Amino acid sequence: MKEFCRVLGKVMSRPSYFKIPAVILKIFFGEASEVILNGAQVIPGRTIDARYKFKFEKAENALKNLFYG
Repeated sequence: MKEFCRVLGKVMSRPSYFKIPAVILKIFFGEASEVILNGAQVIPGRTIDARYKFKFEKAENALKNLFYG
């Protein structure tokens, strides 16, 4: 999430220094806060094995397209 926020801030030309204390996330999201706090390494193995070609391989490119077309 930290990396995504950094890239999002870069694309939008805005600072990304807003932080929420972990305890607040734990109160609102319970066990699900672990995914938010620690992240999840998700790799689309079958999709890659099938030689699918992603339109955007990097989050930065996808966000630029989303915001600026």
